[in-house]
Amino acid sequence: MSQKVVSLDRKRAETQPERDFVELIDRDIAQHPERIRPIPRTLFERFDSIKNRMHTILEAEAKEM
Repeated sequence: MSQKVVSLDRKRAETQPERDFVELIDRDIAQHPERIRPIPRTLFERFDSIKNRMHTILEAEAKEM
């Protein structure tokens, strides 16, 4: 069985922007907790609608292949 070797430095470099973003959000929340607002239910409903339409499109494309 062949094994794929992945550079740890490369993986760290790939995840660094994500970590930087999370740290930025963490600092912003700590410094300005008054900015936190509830997410409206209607927004979640829109997310679900978009997700369901995308799922339908992807299924249709897969059937065409």
